Amino acid sequence: MYFFNAIPHTNGYIQSSTLKGNRTAFQHLKECLEKGKIEKLRTGLYKILEIANKDYYQEMSLLYPKATICLNTAAAYYNLTDQVPAEMHLAIGQKTKMKILDYPPVKLHYWSEKMINQHQIISDEVKVFTLERTVCDIIRTYKNSDLELVKDVARNYIKLPTKDFDLLLRTADEIGVKEKVKSIFELMV
Repeated sequence: MYFFNAIPHTNGYIQSSTLKGNRTAFQHLKECLEKGKIEKLRTGLYKILEIANKDYYQEMSLLYPKATICLNTAAAYYNLTDQVPAEMHLAIGQKTKMKILDYPPVKLHYWSEKMINQHQIISDEVKVFTLERTVCDIIRTYKNSDLELVKDVARNYIKLPTKDFDLLLRTADEIGVKEKVKSIFELMV
């Protein structure tokens, strides 16, 4: 296991702040980086390639802790669509400042604090909006070019054994799209 036992980590992820004062661990980290055993995700966050166990969405939540996975990416997370977004869609507060990495591609959506804080959850270490909120957001923001995505999401939501139309309509009402959501689902049923 190379030097990994000499470097404090959590499930294969290293935060450099936990290494302060530990020169040996910093030296091991540097050696592992040079040998390609560890990957730098962002400043202060590293991944031990052999043992890191987070999936793509969990890593995105680690990389962007101020952001919430939303829209197309949240729909893919919930398996509401087969469309793989070309970029990670993240919602952040309008006044939030956040550094974006070169890779993977990210599209930021600046939403009001009220919109950001409604129906936000942490599911299996992934900061994402709830299933019903994701459906509502897709319907709320779609344009004509996104009509296939709206159909996909609505069709797949209807097929879910855990669907809850009452919760969907309450959520839609809370974010101001109840009539739009009702009309889409009336067309689908």
